[in-house]
Order: sequence, then C-alpha cells, then structure tokens
Amino acid sequence: MGDKVAMAAGASPLDRVAPFVVHDDFLPAEEHRALLDWTLEQELDFRPSHLGTGAVDAAIRSSGRLPAHHDQPWKERFASRIRTLLPELIEGLAIQPLACKAIELELARHNDGDFYRRHIDTALKSERRAGTRTISAVYYFHAEPQGFSGGALRLHAFSRRDGNDRFSDIVPVQNRLVAFPSWAPHQVMPIRCPSGRFEDSRFSINCWVHRTPPDQ
Repeated sequence: MGDKVAMAAGASPLDRVAPFVVHDDFLPAEEHRALLDWTLEQELDFRPSHLGTGAVDAAIRSSGRLPAHHDQPWKERFASRIRTLLPELIEGLAIQPLACKAIELELARHNDGDFYRRHIDTALKSERRAGTRTISAVYYFHAEPQGFSGGALRLHAFSRRDGNDRFSDIVPVQNRLVAFPSWAPHQVMPIRCPSGRFEDSRFSINCWVHRTPPDQ
C-alpha cells in the first residue's frame, strides 16, 4: 500500500492547501472487484445526491448515491479498514488525536456533467450530525477500461486573498483512497462520460470519521 502526504506552501497558514494523505491499492484486488461487481448490480437503487441539509440541489451537487437505508454489505469491512488506518491518518494530516465515535459512509456515482461545488464537510449550525466530522476520505473505483475523464478532488486553500485561488488536484485513480481534514474547502471537478452508461461512471465511497465530542 503506497501513501503520500502533501501540503502546499503559502505565505500564511490560510494561504495553504490543507494536508492530505493518499493510499493507493487501498483494497485487495478481490475485494475491489467484488465491490465493483456489487455496485454495478445496484444501478436502479441510486438516487440524486443531497446536501448536508438533506436538500437536493443539482446546481450545487450533481451525482447519484445509494440511500443510507439500502443494505450495503461492504460497509462493515470498509469501516474496519478505515479504523485500522486512523493512527496514520491522524499523523499524516497533523490533527489532534481523536476518539472515533462513528464512521459515516456513502456510495456515490458521478456520470457525464456531474460535479460538486466548493464546500466543507463540517457542519453548519443546522447540521448537527456533520458537526463532529473530523476526517474526510474518498475511495475511488471504476470499471475497466475507464469510461470517464475529469472528476478530480480539488482541495482549496482557506484564503482567496489577492484573488488567488491556490489548490491541489488529486486524480481519481483506480483503488485509491485520499483523506483530508473535514474543514478543508474542496470540490469535485466536472466529470465527462461520453457514453452516459452507468457502468462507465466514476464511483466513490465517501467517508467521514466522527470524533467523540468532549462532553461525552
């Protein structure tokens, strides 16, 4: 399993892109293949993705997702892998050690023209559950040969001073996991999928590690 840690330079902390950690070949080949095969069988169960408030707004987030109540047998094993990786993520992202309260997972698909505008994963006051999100991670997988282009994860610097938008793009490579602090501004760049076929989509598992609040 390869890994990389990166932090873009800047004149001040607000001018820097948040650190991120990349793990390639995250799942064993047989688990990766089983996840893809299972996902392709769920095509009719995908629904429009919603925002953290629960609203669907395709002008901000355009993609599909499996509903949380959908039986997703991969979740327990995937969450276990994330828990095992937590010490490395905490160190690589230079965040304070945390007690993990929960791991939230979402399976998403992006097809032609899909995107997600700049946002953060931590909560607004109206989003209590998201308020404990501390680490965000995205796992990429897709069919071969790859039927889409684009769809990079763009991590932005916190500041846009002087009209400059500093950022790092992480390409959605097959079987790659990328993790970053949940308060880091980021977006999903537009996807181009000429066929429009479900099986040619850019698939991802979106993951949020929730910390245990200090008063619990």
